[in-house]
Amino acid sequence: MVERVAYSPTEAAQLLGIHRGTIYNLERRGEIRIIRLGRRALIPRSEIDRILTATESSTHAASTMD
Repeated sequence: MVERVAYSPTEAAQLLGIHRGTIYNLERRGEIRIIRLGRRALIPRSEIDRILTATESSTHAASTMD
């Protein structure tokens, strides 16, 4: 099976457990990169991984401060 390198905003939102509109809000704030190919919007897997890693790091840091 071939590993996917990019996801639609809907698919990325499902992977991250957030609303699709939040994906576009993150893009507007410069927190996630969306690649546009014509009318198609794609979020690279590396962006999803980066967000998950950053979230894990901040959650871990907050839990160690208690």
